[in-house]
Amino acid sequence: MNKILVTGSSGFVGSYVMELFPDAIGYDVKNSNKDNILNKQHLFRILKKNKTDTIIHLAAYVSVADSEKQPQIYKKNNIEGTMCVVGAAIKAGVGKIIYASSSASSQPTSSIYALTKYVPELILDCFKDEIDTVSLRFFNIYGKGSNPVYGRVIDNFIKGTKRGRIIIHGDGKQTRDFIHARDVARAIKLAVEKKITSGSVIDIGTGKTTSVNRLAVIIGELMQKQPRIIYDDPRKEVRYSKADLTKARHLSFKPGIDLREGLRDLL
Repeated sequence: MNKILVTGSSGFVGSYVMELFPDAIGYDVKNSNKDNILNKQHLFRILKKNKTDTIIHLAAYVSVADSEKQPQIYKKNNIEGTMCVVGAAIKAGVGKIIYASSSASSQPTSSIYALTKYVPELILDCFKDEIDTVSLRFFNIYGKGSNPVYGRVIDNFIKGTKRGRIIIHGDGKQTRDFIHARDVARAIKLAVEKKITSGSVIDIGTGKTTSVNRLAVIIGELMQKQPRIIYDDPRKEVRYSKADLTKARHLSFKPGIDLREGLRDLL
């Protein structure tokens, strides 16, 4: 049986992953200065002591807007932190790292956040002959217990619909691939269990797109309330986003939760 350590275990996605791996070691970066991914020596000792086979590396800062305001923090945690995780893992004899990347990595110059999620993919690729590495590019994750940063548009639309008014930045024709956190956790579990070519980068989404305008309509229908829509200035963001599930099929991954079903459950 794999002995697993999960960085960012108390986060939104981490909580779903820990449900699937109840025996995993939670490296909870929020609640301890020691359990910081930048503390390479402490991480190494934990990995060695527990004879860890696999690291699921979820710990990261994830806000596009915040990354523009605090680029150095994002660089330090997302890039340097991943470098520390890789270094400690190799030193401790860990066999595999599964890195939680982002769909934003496909357009790394779109934001500081995108860049700091893409560079770790390159770092893992550099060490793919020394340790098995898999980068899973997650698309727009939502679900119960979500961090507003992940599902901001969904959270905002639900709150706005309750108030009777929602704000859409831009024309609302921008599209997203919304995937439930439970499906994301399932994809991670498959990546742990299956033999995958080291250095692989795999999209994890539904392969279906939903425009922001359409999302507003669906939420309104489910809540049986159609709010007034106000269009505001566009944000700096990716215009169209859709997962390519070709490589995900090597994991035998297929999304199981439809957006409407997932939103109904969330509501």
